[in-house]
Amino acid sequence: MSESKPPDENEDDIRPVRGPQDSGDLEAQWKSQRERTIGIIVIGVVAVVALFAFIIYPRFLQPAQQQAVANMRGGTEVAAQEHFQRSIEYINEYDFTGAMRELDSAVELDGANPQYRMLRAIVAVQLDRFSKALDDLDTVIEADPGMVDAYGMRANVYLLQEDYERALEDASYALSLDPETAHRYLTRAKVYQGMGEYEKALEDADDAILIDPANPEAYRVRAYLGIKVGACMNALADANVVTQMVPDYSGAYLARIAVYLALEQYENAITDATREINMAPEGSFGYNARAWAYAKAGEYERALEDANRSIEIDDECAECYDTRSLAQLGLGNLNEAESDADRALQLSDHASWAYVGRAKVFLAKNRLDAALADANAAAESSPNERDVFSVRAQIYRAMGRTSEANRDEARKEALSC
Repeated sequence: MSESKPPDENEDDIRPVRGPQDSGDLEAQWKSQRERTIGIIVIGVVAVVALFAFIIYPRFLQPAQQQAVANMRGGTEVAAQEHFQRSIEYINEYDFTGAMRELDSAVELDGANPQYRMLRAIVAVQLDRFSKALDDLDTVIEADPGMVDAYGMRANVYLLQEDYERALEDASYALSLDPETAHRYLTRAKVYQGMGEYEKALEDADDAILIDPANPEAYRVRAYLGIKVGACMNALADANVVTQMVPDYSGAYLARIAVYLALEQYENAITDATREINMAPEGSFGYNARAWAYAKAGEYERALEDANRSIEIDDECAECYDTRSLAQLGLGNLNEAESDADRALQLSDHASWAYVGRAKVFLAKNRLDAALADANAAAESSPNERDVFSVRAQIYRAMGRTSEANRDEARKEALSC
């Protein structure tokens, strides 16, 4: 990453990061309005910013707790603080296993300190240990029911688990405790987005911008939501605001890539993806974004080259395998496409967009029942996604189910830009 993004206000956001190469929370709307992000869902700059905002700017701690930390005197408290500081050093190196080891020691010595448990929850998310993160946040909330940031952080853990009802409950409660802070609205907006309630999500994003019109994250979130509801020119305006606010930071162009892809302006998407590559050449996201744009433009050889590069960088990137599956499909390599689609499903824990990708492969193989099963699985978890309706309409038409195909095509058009 050429530079780290300046701290934003979204300190609740504790989504996983793979390392310094990743480039932002996209939720993959640019990728045919999918739910997750190419670099993730959840993904680099935004998550890293939230992480270091917590570490460097722990202003969410209550004043009495800040004073208590500052005035530590006992031997165990001092030792715990030393473990805590070492954990930060590990985090700076993206060594979350080392950070967890130090934080375990800090909590063992001083388990009443909410700072240690909240940071351990963040690190636990990076290690996919969601139950441990929830245990720590539950403990903090039980000790101090007014700890608003713990509710916001817990909402994000539930969001990662797609437990939308609990996420909404926590996000709404955090907002009731702190209605004047922009990132409270953004947290709930992301929950509503995951639930497919895009209009409600837009209302929260609008409120976040009213409170903090200089927050690029708020415009980024609203840009993705604009794509979801088919308001792509509004989305483009918001994405342009992000690039104007932070033009030199890796991740600044992600929302605009999403909009260009939704508008089928593939050359513009390729240009912005190349910018991302130039700013973070060690990262997988830029290559994956450009590969997807090349594939949508019909340049499958170039798409395959970039997709291969993204997988070389990050061989556990589910979205990268999904992109390579699309490139292989375009080249007529159906078995390779199916293998990559299976891998994407496995790595993504059966995300809806991965089902869509495999449904396309099954359709090309004329395995229509299998294709329809995957499309229906995608529709069950993402009932308002344009790509789901698009691929299912094609499947229905191939099966001779014309009325159902027409219905899904109408739904797709209603969500199109």
